[in-house]
Amino acid sequence: MDGILRSRSLVWSAVLVTLGAGAWLFFGGGPAALAGPHAMLAAALWIPAQVVVYVSPLSDLVPWPVANGSMYGLWRGASITWLAWLGAGSLQYVIGRRAARDFDVERALARLPGRLSRFPIGHPAVLIVGRWVPISSAFLNVAAGVAGVPFWRILWCTAIGAIPPALVLAAVGAGIMRAF
Repeated sequence: MDGILRSRSLVWSAVLVTLGAGAWLFFGGGPAALAGPHAMLAAALWIPAQVVVYVSPLSDLVPWPVANGSMYGLWRGASITWLAWLGAGSLQYVIGRRAARDFDVERALARLPGRLSRFPIGHPAVLIVGRWVPISSAFLNVAAGVAGVPFWRILWCTAIGAIPPALVLAAVGAGIMRAF
């Protein structure tokens, strides 16, 4: 546990998610949103709860981005989903880095078929566009951690790659609410 708390990537992820949540509250509803009786508590609980669920590879089967869009509207719902995905991607990366220390990665990679062993997991296009494929984000983040891709590349690729699906799924949720 002590090593996890000293992880720079985990600390930076927590800082960025916290700053993003504060900006979402401030710009999403102005200073009144920060003064609401439960606004800070709701954000402090809702986003980390989603991060915990999104760490699982099967989290794409949970329709929380659609629920975020239906509860908060398009822009706020997409922002909440984006923040949760950014936090979960960072945690999955840390899990991959830790797994690389515990296992003989080189031997496992040597057993992979030729094309798969040469897959460019650290290329920004793979890290951005790969997030648009359902159930692939968790595997991309963990594989990038195992492969030793720099954390900053994962962070900015996650930030860019998560925008389109977060907007689309929040729009679905907002559209469902408008239909009823």
